[in-house]
Amino acid sequence: MNPRLVFLVTCIVALVWVAPSSAQNTSLPRLHDIQKTKRNPFLAQGCHVAGCGQHTGQPTPRVSPPPANYDMGPSIARSDSFDVLHYDLFLDVTDYGGQSMDAHATIDFDVLIGGGNTMWWDLQGLVVDSVAWDGEPVLFNQWDSRLHVQSPSTMAAGDNVSLEVWYGGQPDDDPYWGGMYYASNIIYNLGIGLTSIPPNFGKVWYPCFDNFVERATYTYHIKSAGGRRAHNQGHLVESIELGGDTVQSTWNLDHPIPTHLSAIAVGPFVDVESVHNGLYGDIPVRLTCKAADSTLMKAKFVDLGFAIDALEHWWGPYAWERVGYVLTTDGALEIPTNIAYPRSMIEQNLFANGDLFAHELGHHWWGDLVAPTIHNHMWLKEGPAEYSSHLFTEWKDGHEAFVDLVKDNQQFVLEECHIQDEGFHPLSPMPDDHI
Repeated sequence: MNPRLVFLVTCIVALVWVAPSSAQNTSLPRLHDIQKTKRNPFLAQGCHVAGCGQHTGQPTPRVSPPPANYDMGPSIARSDSFDVLHYDLFLDVTDYGGQSMDAHATIDFDVLIGGGNTMWWDLQGLVVDSVAWDGEPVLFNQWDSRLHVQSPSTMAAGDNVSLEVWYGGQPDDDPYWGGMYYASNIIYNLGIGLTSIPPNFGKVWYPCFDNFVERATYTYHIKSAGGRRAHNQGHLVESIELGGDTVQSTWNLDHPIPTHLSAIAVGPFVDVESVHNGLYGDIPVRLTCKAADSTLMKAKFVDLGFAIDALEHWWGPYAWERVGYVLTTDGALEIPTNIAYPRSMIEQNLFANGDLFAHELGHHWWGDLVAPTIHNHMWLKEGPAEYSSHLFTEWKDGHEAFVDLVKDNQQFVLEECHIQDEGFHPLSPMPDDHI
């Protein structure tokens, strides 16, 4: 997403953050260089920070939105009782014409607080066939956007559970944009429903704790056909030819992420790969698109290296295993290692593309690592991401160009924002209707 940054946020970010003195004086590692433990403070996010009440037995303070806004509290509170560790998703998307999929999810989670016999997962628009708890079939029911599962016995703190869900159907989408797309011979998803409240849209294609707090790692097994292959987030583990034009590929994403950042990208794609020498070491870069678009996409991303260097200078080492963009039909979203990027943008000029790809790259610090707790705090990720595009302009074109951009943005805010937003509204918490 790429809303215009409120000028106040620009000023706050500019005042608070100080550049590291030099790349050589830091010892911050990338995420994939860290020994992964449940309590690694560099990986900890949201409610899973060491010392959080869910681990100490003390009450956990919650952010309470005003009554007029949707209350994400019940969704977030599940993370006091359960810790989702890993989603293993098998997705058969060979029925492109029917825009439907058959799916099987295996979800590994720990029970943090025992004593219960049921739990609920978010799942919208898809039909569950059966559920197994550690291999044993269990009772379940669906209503609204929830899947309620009954455990075979009373849960105890410390239990490690493997929950399997068989389900399928046509994935839901947002009336404006967001959800699963079957378009232009490609299949992909955007994890935010732009006009949906709450906007988290992992639930439209797999059962999950669909909030900004819960983070897990992912494995994707994607079965496709018709010349369409997965070019997914994370890294390729294996690809198996199943006969004819059907193929199944497996991808792993080893870094925990919230559900709205989980994504697939399946189509007749090619990858344009390179390596950027960043301030803290080499960073693989992958541009993914249809073959006919590869030359133009590469040309419009010629300045990407400036964005990587600027943001590593200001925000610190790039944490993910690669910088990646994949051309889609609609919308941009900060998917780690595989940013969804609208194909229409490569028809635009270099300035417009720089503004957008730098914004989305900025989310890899603000939104992908640091995330809001509730949807009404969307400024926490959108403000610094938009400011990241300003920092890219300064790094590439100089301080005077940066000042001109900030002044232009200030003028826009003063003259236009209250008109487009139909009045003046709080920056935090934002009213639901204006997020």
